[in-house]
Amino acid sequence: MKRTISLLFVAALISTVLFSQGQARYAVTKDGDCESFPQVIDSFYVYNMNRVTGQWELATISQYENTGLRHDRLLMINMPGRVVNRVWEYYYDDNGNRYYELSKIWRQGEWYLHMKRDSEFDQDKQKLSQLTSNWRNGTWVFNSYFYNLYDAGNLTRVVYQGMDTGGILYDISYSDYYYDNGLLSGVHGHRSSDGTVTGITTYRYGMGGRIEEMLQLIPSESDPGEMINSKKRLYFYDDYSLLREVLFYDWESDRWEITIRFEYFYKIDHARKVTVCHNGNTICISVNALPAHLSIGSTLGPCTDEKKKDEGRGAAPSIKTPFTVYPNPATDKISVRLESQSEHRSGVIQLSDFHGRLLRSVNIEGQNEVTLYREGLKDGKYIVRLVGDQTWQTVVIFN
Repeated sequence: MKRTISLLFVAALISTVLFSQGQARYAVTKDGDCESFPQVIDSFYVYNMNRVTGQWELATISQYENTGLRHDRLLMINMPGRVVNRVWEYYYDDNGNRYYELSKIWRQGEWYLHMKRDSEFDQDKQKLSQLTSNWRNGTWVFNSYFYNLYDAGNLTRVVYQGMDTGGILYDISYSDYYYDNGLLSGVHGHRSSDGTVTGITTYRYGMGGRIEEMLQLIPSESDPGEMINSKKRLYFYDDYSLLREVLFYDWESDRWEITIRFEYFYKIDHARKVTVCHNGNTICISVNALPAHLSIGSTLGPCTDEKKKDEGRGAAPSIKTPFTVYPNPATDKISVRLESQSEHRSGVIQLSDFHGRLLRSVNIEGQNEVTLYREGLKDGKYIVRLVGDQTWQTVVIFN
């Protein structure tokens, strides 16, 4: 089940690209130094929480080499020392499917083969299966295999198989996928031998259909019929609706403990001008003008047939966050102002830390603006939520 959850989580991270709104004037610029693929991930940093000091420690930096929208290579840089100790090379077929992935590790001044993944796709570019092998003693040795089942374009089941000593594949476990209004709502893992539930993963979404939380439940050791907390992920986005941060939590005894943090960087981070698809035409605009373009339906990146196809499969429309937090960063208090025409004035404004602990809670009760006081909170990042019929959230910094 751990492998299943890991695969689901990685897939969710890579595939989630949605768009937000903003307010600004905009103008079309020349194409000279325009970044054509601003939404492509350049790198991500992985931090571990030091339980003794309570500080984040950088563990690895993963740096992509890209061609257009495709990742060609992934360099994994280990800390401390910033030493490249592993690389993934990606290969694509004529339809743009990543059918082959090859991993190498750096050892004693030389690159050695380490792992490979062979994948199959159907004519609709749906992934059918993946075989993972390890390089041992000069040959590839079976590691794992899974195949996917679909219904009306939606992934409905993943079956994981092992291999016996005679080279025959057999079922080990399977995961069933469930959807709500076109969004993945849950995944139930089962043992193949008797169908016993091995874990349940649920997903919670925010504005624009962006994933905000993934929660993993596992059977209790004392009562296998009872599902208890195991792991949790929280997702945070920037003003362009690009995924910026993921926080990992483990359930320990009676509380959530934060353990790992992923931080993402994109081509847009070093761009002054970017391409957007506006009314079916690719244009180049200033980065400062991007929020205004997104607010009227433009999308990051050039117009392509593939992008239009992806949007047709359920990319959510832009939805403006119905509140503003200021000042941010703040010193002793923050104000949360609802939009003048907001219909969300019957909920609650909450302030929480990154451990999930609720620190402040104020009823809106028809107000346009409420104030939350710091009152002894430490320097750092906190989460502000508007909880009503739906939930919206953003990050505020006290310093």
